[in-house]
Amino acid sequence: MDRYVNFAKTWKMVGVTSRLRWQQNNSLGRFNKYLLIRFIDRYGDKAMEVISETGLTVGYEDGKKICDNLHLDSGSLRALLIPIEAISLLAGVDSDILVESNYGPGSICLRVDDCIYATLFDGMNVGADFKTNACASYSTGLTRAVNEKSRVRVVKRRCAGDTYCEFVVNLG
Repeated sequence: MDRYVNFAKTWKMVGVTSRLRWQQNNSLGRFNKYLLIRFIDRYGDKAMEVISETGLTVGYEDGKKICDNLHLDSGSLRALLIPIEAISLLAGVDSDILVESNYGPGSICLRVDDCIYATLFDGMNVGADFKTNACASYSTGLTRAVNEKSRVRVVKRRCAGDTYCEFVVNLG
């Protein structure tokens, strides 16, 4: 918990508003959630392409804000995971960067103890593959804000029954 408190204090100093929780629950957020539910209900799997593109765009924009505040090194593997780690900490979910990953040379891994995006899918009748696709596209946007050549794979998924989520990142 100390890590979360230190992170929150640091972000407050660089200008991230303390009203983040309120913003997550505002009317526009609820509107977008119901819009997404109806979009999925009406178009099913065809909605996935649009949602993936949207996740990539929003992730990239969020990642740029993080990069601008933290001045991340685009050539660093560890820097690629910092935006995902930041979102995890803002969501109150603990995570660990595993520099020595089992996924080969030139890759780095972030282990996240719980689903960062769980509240996004509350009340939606969507499967694990749908959730993973949306999560991976948003996370890819976050890492591409650091380096356009980044690649993200979600290899462990809470939404699919794993005990934690694992993001593997490398420079494509």
